[in-house]
Amino acid sequence: MAVKTFSVADAVSQIGVKVLVYGPTGSGKTSIAKTMPKPVLVLDFEGGILSLLNTEGILVCPIKSTEDLLNAVKELQFDMQFSSVVFDGLSIFVKRRVQELRGAKERVTWDEWQKLTNEVRAAVLPLLQLRKHLLLTCLPRWIREKDERGRDVGPIIGATIDLTPALRNDLVAACDFVGYLVGPNDPLF
Repeated sequence: MAVKTFSVADAVSQIGVKVLVYGPTGSGKTSIAKTMPKPVLVLDFEGGILSLLNTEGILVCPIKSTEDLLNAVKELQFDMQFSSVVFDGLSIFVKRRVQELRGAKERVTWDEWQKLTNEVRAAVLPLLQLRKHLLLTCLPRWIREKDERGRDVGPIIGATIDLTPALRNDLVAACDFVGYLVGPNDPLF
């Protein structure tokens, strides 16, 4: 029995490329959807899709709740229509869930953070398994110089993906490419 092999190009076209892009608002994260193999489905959390206006081959699915997201992910597992999926605004989705979990409380509990992490994993990890190209977009969390007590006090010295550490680690490890997009008036440059 011979081992079944593919060229790299064939393998990539069959399993898709998984990309995580983060950057400030207006840096062009959503616009990357225009360059993806068509047809493209944009799972939209933030409503920042004007850059996609009048672009052929791109459809938008507004996501308002975790239930909407889980239903869309379930449908995509059997979908044969779309070549690419864009999860536009993952960090926005996570922030909304944090606000919902916190409610009127000052802080989210450890158990609530765990619940949030598990919810997002349940929605996003199946997307990574799809045999489609995937673009995940996130906002940055600014890193500042700290004082001796660990408080942010100085200028911005870097950026990281604005997700919980567990989610950030999962996604960085699972994606083929992770990149930061510089925006106009970017505080890093």
